[in-house]
Amino acid sequence: MKKQSIHAKKNMASFLSRSTFLFLLISSFPVGVLASWSSPGENFRGELIFGGPVTNSKNPWSWKLMSVNDALSLSADDRMVRSDEHVWSGLLKGGPILLGKTTHTIPTGREGFAPRVNYGSNVSGVVLTWLSDGEGIVSLPVYDEGDPVPVGQLHFRLQVAMLLQHTENEQPIYARVYNNLAGNGLPLQGKISGSEMIAPWLCGLFAGEGPGWLCAVGSSVKKEVALGGLTDSALRLPHGVYGAGIVAGSGELTLRKDAMPARWKSSLSVSIEYQ
Repeated sequence: MKKQSIHAKKNMASFLSRSTFLFLLISSFPVGVLASWSSPGENFRGELIFGGPVTNSKNPWSWKLMSVNDALSLSADDRMVRSDEHVWSGLLKGGPILLGKTTHTIPTGREGFAPRVNYGSNVSGVVLTWLSDGEGIVSLPVYDEGDPVPVGQLHFRLQVAMLLQHTENEQPIYARVYNNLAGNGLPLQGKISGSEMIAPWLCGLFAGEGPGWLCAVGSSVKKEVALGGLTDSALRLPHGVYGAGIVAGSGELTLRKDAMPARWKSSLSVSIEYQ
């Protein structure tokens, strides 16, 4: 009698084990995989729904390099003589030289989303020195046409700012961006534009060509973030704008005292890579 009881317990344990395994197997299927059968003989109608997320790996940044080819006609009578140089000051109109914006939404920050702007990269004699509030001084070599040896320098002030929009708790957050990567096209931390003026300044610089949210930001910029932080996957639905513009009247041309070319020229190369 005792043997039969032991045998019955073993059978029950085996059944429970198989039942548990079957239950676990059934519960491991995702919801929607298991469907019920229709009753025999009834008309049948159904629908299969296909869908899922779309990942866009295309880089969302678009750039526009403005033209500053307006001829600077200088009169020798307007020059000042300073030490051993001829000097013309108060040159150049104000306005944008480089604009950048994201054109579509990506789900999160990722590798390749952070633009590294370079001015005059690997060009001898080009120097960009950052001051404060997003302003820097650009120094370019000046040439007599057809002569590879510089005869002077062109200096002007450049204003640069970058603004990031992203989402936290379903609310838009705006942050100033400072440079912590290679590339000289963005000021370092402590030298970027102030939070009160950055969005209105960028709004004016884009002159209607910026994203819809830009001119509505106002003084809502409360944070700052490193450029390298744009690759962080914790950053949700990021958008960005970048603007660089010449400060009006900040141009100064200096030529050696022994050089007075009939035509002069200078250039600033721009390159953009992604982190």
